[in-house]
Amino acid sequence: MHTIAETLIVEECIIFHNFRQIFKNMKPQVKYGLLVGLASFIIFIVMNAVAADRGNILYYMSMFILTFGVYFTLKDTRDMVGSITYARGLGLGVLCSLVAGSSDGIGRYVYCKVFNHNYIINVRNLYMDVLEGNNSMKYNADQMAMVKKLVPVIISPGSVAIYDIIGTVFTGFLLSLVISAILRKDNQQNSMPQY
Repeated sequence: MHTIAETLIVEECIIFHNFRQIFKNMKPQVKYGLLVGLASFIIFIVMNAVAADRGNILYYMSMFILTFGVYFTLKDTRDMVGSITYARGLGLGVLCSLVAGSSDGIGRYVYCKVFNHNYIINVRNLYMDVLEGNNSMKYNADQMAMVKKLVPVIISPGSVAIYDIIGTVFTGFLLSLVISAILRKDNQQNSMPQY
């Protein structure tokens, strides 16, 4: 007879092996997109834990991770297929960014909605402080009241997720433009004219 501990260890090994097989069989854009999204979400949590501002090194680290995600997506695809065109590389890089932004955005939505609603309140207060302290834009009382009504719509857990997805896809598109050009590997025999 097996003890309960031995049974649990065997079940954990089976689960880990199955997860590894599933992860290994994923398409590169999904695999690296999920990894980048998870890493970006962890960086977001760390930024909130240390009360970092957006200019901090952790913010730039998430962009650096996205660069590697797009690079390895294109490199793995090129290694599997053998040739990759510029357009295909651009499309795969954007898909990787979409998966990364979506997984990070869902994580941020759940975090802001369930675990730390104070994050949204702090961002709203910061936004209002910027509006009230801005000397170049002077609002009368009616305009300021209308802006205060719109702030909860503009800054909410859902909008944080949407802005994250849009920003990640846009950044991934720009990165893919460059990385696709670097990793492009056309089949030279088919693209050369025959004389």
